[in-house]
Amino acid sequence: MATTLGVIVLLSVACSDKNGDSAGEADADTDADSDTDTDTDTDTDSDTDADSDTDTDTDTDTDTDTDADTDTDTDADTDADTDTDTDTDTGIPKDCGLAPTDATWSVGTPVDDPGASLTCSEVPAVSWEVTEEWTYFLGTFMMGLVAAPQPGDDYSTIFLEVEDKLIGLDGRDGAPLLDTTIPEKDNDGSTPAVGNANGVPGLEYVTTRWYEAYLYEIATDTWTTLDMPAKGDDEVIALSDIDQDGIAEAVTPSASLELDGTFVMDFDGGLESTGMFLADLDGDNFPEVLTASGIWSPLDGTGVAWDKSFDPGYTIYGGTVSVKGETEVFFQTGRGAMGLGYADGTVDEIYAKPVVGRYLSALGDATGDGVPEICVGDGWQYLYLLDLDGISLYNWDISASIKGGGGSGGCTMADLDGDGEFEVIAQSRAGLFIFDGATGDELLYSPDYPTAARDSAPIVGDFDGDGSAEIALVTFPDVLWTSSQLVVLGAAKDRWARTRPVWNQLGYDVTSIRDDGDIVGTPLPPSTTYGGVFRAQPAHDGDFVDLESAATLTCASIDAVVLDFAVHNLGSVEAPAGTTLSLRSFDGSTWSEVSSYTLKDAVPTGSVVEGTVTVAAADVGDRIVLEAVGTDTDCDIINDRSNEIVR
Repeated sequence: MATTLGVIVLLSVACSDKNGDSAGEADADTDADSDTDTDTDTDTDSDTDADSDTDTDTDTDTDTDTDADTDTDTDADTDADTDTDTDTDTGIPKDCGLAPTDATWSVGTPVDDPGASLTCSEVPAVSWEVTEEWTYFLGTFMMGLVAAPQPGDDYSTIFLEVEDKLIGLDGRDGAPLLDTTIPEKDNDGSTPAVGNANGVPGLEYVTTRWYEAYLYEIATDTWTTLDMPAKGDDEVIALSDIDQDGIAEAVTPSASLELDGTFVMDFDGGLESTGMFLADLDGDNFPEVLTASGIWSPLDGTGVAWDKSFDPGYTIYGGTVSVKGETEVFFQTGRGAMGLGYADGTVDEIYAKPVVGRYLSALGDATGDGVPEICVGDGWQYLYLLDLDGISLYNWDISASIKGGGGSGGCTMADLDGDGEFEVIAQSRAGLFIFDGATGDELLYSPDYPTAARDSAPIVGDFDGDGSAEIALVTFPDVLWTSSQLVVLGAAKDRWARTRPVWNQLGYDVTSIRDDGDIVGTPLPPSTTYGGVFRAQPAHDGDFVDLESAATLTCASIDAVVLDFAVHNLGSVEAPAGTTLSLRSFDGSTWSEVSSYTLKDAVPTGSVVEGTVTVAAADVGDRIVLEAVGTDTDCDIINDRSNEIVR
């Protein structure tokens, strides 16, 4: 199982030559030969060392007979070369020198980065008029859009399911990139997930049906059946590295499975539980599964049910927040109540107004006060913006005077104008709405994009790679709601803010997936990210610093570990002196800082700082990251952490 934030490196213990022998070991050839051997064994001991020497040991050992003679053939292979012995198993040198007493940092000064693509700059005045960038006709009911870039692409593939077909569309123009048959048909819609879950370049896609779940490996064009322990668990699925080994698992509300279909654990998460997400609620660095029935460990099945007085029903939408000095979970339930839940299963009800049905919610700082707000609908007429005490800040009529017009659909948040405050985007039977969460103003209403699908709200991302966000949604243009089409909308004038190219599952959390589609092993707590977010897309724009870290394992031995690193400033503002480089390691249970280094120089926009850090192997665990922590506001805090190195 191996998630990776970027580069995954596996280390083996011994370096092997072509004979399967470790370099320098006595090559006990045990050839069955008789004593008269003219032995020309030519034992081309191509140890594939990174040196240019081919190490041709002419052992003169040509055995022509077959007598049992133990020709010990002590091929000592001492190799008096100065090579670093780079073996074909990993390509990583193992002669790293002695372990340093303390971490040793060698850091250069900032230099111009000619390959830098600046990602953060002032956003022009935003127009709220929209234009259709492209449309794809589906012809039948569907829901559950997800998007992520494939390897090497600077644009997204948008994935959708239509009955028994999985279709992948080019985010730039809607051209079909993928069309494959899912092993089982579905007429009820799905809420799938996508991401690079196994550490091998390429995306995996998971979806559920009544009896089974299925995984599609895009690179190999293969489907794997994930055999569910109980039928009926067909509503939602997610990808998460539940055991922190670097490879993600597939998780539903009632079970977890390896990507090859191996069963991990089942738990009492509730069949047909619509809405589910994973978060580290108890602070142990391993995620819990949060469903309408309670909080469960996807590793051993233990957990607690929500307090029955709260009557959560079978639907849950929400995300982690931090309002009392600990990690809580906000959620909305199937009967419409709002609550703050805790790791012990207790719940503080914060909003108990009766509502009809269920409504997909989102969480983000929409008012600019540094604390998240909640957007949620009553499933009939109104959309509410609530604070974490359950006080209604705004309510908007999204029915357009249509009876029940506020039903179906859901809400999403996104910072489209780059001001640090999330706009509220809602879709209903009446059409598409965009609201300003700070003022309550209606920024856009278009009756052209109604929906009849529950658990389905617009998704937001830079799907075509043009440096401006788009909104992708499914709309039902006919009054019978029998056919649908996917529409991608953009700003009609100028541009919207730059943002990420990913929205990878129903319970989308910006910290659980990198921009390149890699599933993050141990995400940053969403409650501390962008003020607290769930199903909300931040802007990666504005006049800010944007530090981006990358790291590569360049040597690893039993004594020492060496990493090369680079820290870029892709923002429009200089990063002041004082940026801290923190080398962090995961020992199987906790992340901790191994060593840190403070940059003495400012990092100008469009420049890079490169260096090397050497640490004792005994001081680092199986996974390592480098994180750049600046002194000013950062445009994109997700890329402050480097790719995660698995050793």
